[in-house]
Amino acid sequence: HVRSRRQRQMCIRDSCDSGDRAFAVVAAEQGIKAAACETRSGEKYYRSDTPQGSGSMDIIVDEGDRVVAQNGSYKYQMSPSGVLVTKDNEVVKKYAAEAWGTA
Repeated sequence: HVRSRRQRQMCIRDSCDSGDRAFAVVAAEQGIKAAACETRSGEKYYRSDTPQGSGSMDIIVDEGDRVVAQNGSYKYQMSPSGVLVTKDNEVVKKYAAEAWGTA
């Protein structure tokens, strides 16, 4: 069935670890979902869920409507326009946003 934009955002917010809050979420084309999460102690991390699997990594930039996480030479940027994946600062993949939300 078709979910409303709000329902998709709530589903993505569930991507954070239990007790943590999502302060930004994006749903992008090809089933990509990502959340910028914050622990109760203030630590921030990025959580992604893709058809290929899921993962978490540290956030290195938080500008509200642009969040960047890094895993080795890969960077993952989420914003209202979608998710951008780079390796050594070269674009690897770009996924257009279907829904974006902040809290």
